[in-house]
Amino acid sequence: MKIKEIIEKIEEFAPISISEDLKNSGHYDNSGLMLGDVEKEVTKVIICIDVCDFIVDMAIANNSNFIISHHPFIYMPIKSITNNDYKGQLIQKLIKNDITVYSAHLNFDYTKGGIDDEVANLLGISVKKVYDKRAHGGYGKFGSIKPMKLADYIEEIKKNFDVVKSTNENRIVETAVSFCGSGVDQDAVKFAIDNKADLVISCDIQHHFVVELAENGISVIGLAHGESELKAFVNIIRQEKLLNYKDNLSIQNLVFEKDFRLV
Repeated sequence: MKIKEIIEKIEEFAPISISEDLKNSGHYDNSGLMLGDVEKEVTKVIICIDVCDFIVDMAIANNSNFIISHHPFIYMPIKSITNNDYKGQLIQKLIKNDITVYSAHLNFDYTKGGIDDEVANLLGISVKKVYDKRAHGGYGKFGSIKPMKLADYIEEIKKNFDVVKSTNENRIVETAVSFCGSGVDQDAVKFAIDNKADLVISCDIQHHFVVELAENGISVIGLAHGESELKAFVNIIRQEKLLNYKDNLSIQNLVFEKDFRLV
């Protein structure tokens, strides 16, 4: 199978046009092919959240010539590719070892059955409303959860997620809003308040939003960014059968997120 055939399957599930539409409405993204030759036959595939030295070295060691990341490997414009900076060194290493990189970010977040949907599913939310409906599946899910003490709910979701912070764990929660990634902004906070949610769940929630939610009687659960999205990313790739390489697939998270909790 050629690399381009896998990309075609990914973009059939999560069209790159989703990313383009969102960029036209003010988002920033750079989903799609980052570098490499899509005409190559696939040897092995590595799935990750971010492309870093650890991931590239693993690809080289395991004779993998295709990396699929969630976060764009090249996110901001690059003015030069030299040995004088980390990104330049990494790009040169990828090119020298003939490794292709594809990143599926906002298109994978927003598509129907995508990461935002899968995160809500893994959190046990029966979805009733969608915060941002601009893409096929939308972003930000509000709905009901099984009523229980927040501390008990946290123990339940720890089966799928790494919880890094929470507030007011002794209360009973029955409704929740979830956002994959770090998607809580002022409008998202308003959405949670307007829908009288008991709980907001996301990654990287800024402190002033946590305070505002708490002042409105809404608890917060913060998830580890990389680990939460990797779980959903891998689940979807398996469920949708976007890869058929049972023996040629390596799934890895960023080592520094796993070891140092930089979330």
